[in-house]
Amino acid sequence: MIDFNGINKRNILIVLILMIFFIGTTTMIYHYGYDKGYKEGTTKTTTTTDSYTSPSLTTEITASSKTNMSDPDLILNNHYHAVINGTDIQIPVKDKYIKETLKDTPSSPSSSTTSTTARVDQTLDLTPLFKDYEKKHKWEVGTGIGRVSNEWYVPIEVQRNFGYNKGVSFQLNVKDNKVDGFQASYKIRF
Repeated sequence: MIDFNGINKRNILIVLILMIFFIGTTTMIYHYGYDKGYKEGTTKTTTTTDSYTSPSLTTEITASSKTNMSDPDLILNNHYHAVINGTDIQIPVKDKYIKETLKDTPSSPSSSTTSTTARVDQTLDLTPLFKDYEKKHKWEVGTGIGRVSNEWYVPIEVQRNFGYNKGVSFQLNVKDNKVDGFQASYKIRF
């Protein structure tokens, strides 16, 4: 039997408050913070990216009940797209339907007793790769035709890009198989 006469009432109150706080916190974590699995029709979405210059991967997982037992257990769908020169380019990929018995885990249900279809949709945005590709053009060479003072000439130009939006170019004007003039310019892309 516990003798409460020798225990300070303040200490009893502190212990009771700590117990109530502990029970309340664990109850809140269990009911609101603990993921008990997927319910039908729910969707989980995650986005993975390292920085502005790397591709981003978005994954969406959905669980739904099967209408027939012959429906697939897992549907994998991958999308690849990039925005190039303002146009959204998509690579068509056919969905992959998986219907097979799991062999590695003996405790997992067989495909004939599984009543849920899981769908995994992944979208890979490759736009940052193409933006980096635009930056990697270091040299440009060009030629054409021009006219000055009613005389035709052929410009030959070489350009060196030393930044994403900066470059230096040098142009020779060729007339009658000899250099008739030149032009040097500093270029800024905006």
